[in-house]
Amino acid sequence: MLAYLDTAIGFVIVMLAISLLITILTQMVSALVNHRGSNLHWGLKVLFANIDRDAFPQLTAQAADVSRQVLTHCLVSDSWFSGNRAAHWFAAEIPLLRMLFDRFQLASAIRPGELTDILDRIASALPAAPPPPAPVPPAAQLRLDIRNLLATSAGRLESWFGSMMDRVSQKFATYMRLWTVAFACTFALVTGLNTLNLAGEIYRNGLLRDALVGASQQVTAAATTVLDPQNSLAAKYSAALQDAVKGVTPPLPQPPPPITTTAAGIEWIEGHVPEAQRAAVRNAFNTAANAAADKYLQDGKDTAGKLVGITSQAGIQILKFHWPPGFTQQPWRAEIKYLIGVFLTAALLSLGAPFWFNALKSLANLRPILASKQQAEQEQAGRG
Repeated sequence: MLAYLDTAIGFVIVMLAISLLITILTQMVSALVNHRGSNLHWGLKVLFANIDRDAFPQLTAQAADVSRQVLTHCLVSDSWFSGNRAAHWFAAEIPLLRMLFDRFQLASAIRPGELTDILDRIASALPAAPPPPAPVPPAAQLRLDIRNLLATSAGRLESWFGSMMDRVSQKFATYMRLWTVAFACTFALVTGLNTLNLAGEIYRNGLLRDALVGASQQVTAAATTVLDPQNSLAAKYSAALQDAVKGVTPPLPQPPPPITTTAAGIEWIEGHVPEAQRAAVRNAFNTAANAAADKYLQDGKDTAGKLVGITSQAGIQILKFHWPPGFTQQPWRAEIKYLIGVFLTAALLSLGAPFWFNALKSLANLRPILASKQQAEQEQAGRG
């Protein structure tokens, strides 16, 4: 009976190790293509487009452009590409880079107060409406729409903003889930890892099974690190901000809040740190935040390498090409059977690292109980 449980534990360890690799890759890709910024852009565009079509017609018509102006403004965008002349030159000279750079410029977070302030700045930069009866051009009408929105519906705007941010968070979580499924399917199809063959190999090979069970603590430790919210990039930014304000005198009346981007940290510093100490605190925060981002990426690569090494030492090459030689020359029944195992691998990996992490903890807690029971039965049988 213990052999069956150890087989299950070994199988779960392999699934967890691969799922953690997918999680790390998903986090890196999300940062690379700025999913948070693009989802926030979508949320503001929907908000402006539907806030009141009759009262603010030009704002509704230019919702996408206004949303982009807000999120690429230098006061909220935390991107190196925002306002960078070299990046704009490359984007102008190489059209293929323009779309990518435009996406990178989007801020990944914004607060209600920042939104109203940036909207006011955008309106101030637009031309004023000419005196009647001259027709009002679109740019001047947009200025009037934004001014009227801030004057008559500022409170409602903040309420709608909060509701929209909830939808943005849900959309971001959905995107992350889709990336996980996509990477799971890609991994299964590229490597050809067959769940049925893997489970059978672990069950038949006692040495492999024992080695995988022995690696459970190492894989669990890696999973704890990868899945811990305190190890996220946002948590590291928050810690950098807290460290940066420790030397402020007199001490600030309230501690810094959790932040998700460097722009949010700078905004908080500008609003709470005394002017005489602001530059030093800002520089300290920027230095710490940049170091934290570099370390976050390096830690992700190190953890991925460690997971590959742990499973390799146990006897499973998770990145190995598992497709059997001459696969397409096999009888069609054998091909279908193998493909079923590969598709099953993709489906199981799509469950995500948290699922396999919880499964491993449950099985690991059950193992001592079953081992003690089996030992007692063997001792009783020996006395009999």
